[in-house]
Amino acid sequence: MNNIIDITHSKHFHLKKVEVYDYCDYYIDESLYVVYINFTKHVMFNSEMGKTLFYKAFEYFPNEKLHVIINITDKTQIESNILDFIASEERVNKINSDAFIIKSTTLKLISNFYLRIKKPKIKTKVFNDCEEAFDWTHENIMSNSLLKKA
Repeated sequence: MNNIIDITHSKHFHLKKVEVYDYCDYYIDESLYVVYINFTKHVMFNSEMGKTLFYKAFEYFPNEKLHVIINITDKTQIESNILDFIASEERVNKINSDAFIIKSTTLKLISNFYLRIKKPKIKTKVFNDCEEAFDWTHENIMSNSLLKKA
């Protein structure tokens, strides 16, 4: 079962698919420095996958800080080591914000609990809905733009 989402009609971003993996599709918005990862299969999301997807962004955005949106399927499981990687210092200099779209109540509770304990230095939030995540990410982009101009 695929996690199908129509992102071509996003009101904020012009996302284009640039990579296809066995477990996800990888999209970017080149003008706003957004990476959107849409999981298409139910897998165990681990740090090896997370690092592969993280380092892929350097190919498209070698000198920019990014905004990342990850859409996780209902049955995708997350290893605790990926949460450690998400909160790691390694990502701080490269990522402005992380938005996670998680429809599984259990996974959402675990993620929110973990984020409260780990307190990542990157703005991070969990959402039920894709548009909410896109809106929040767009707000972060706009606030960063205003801060740069000030």
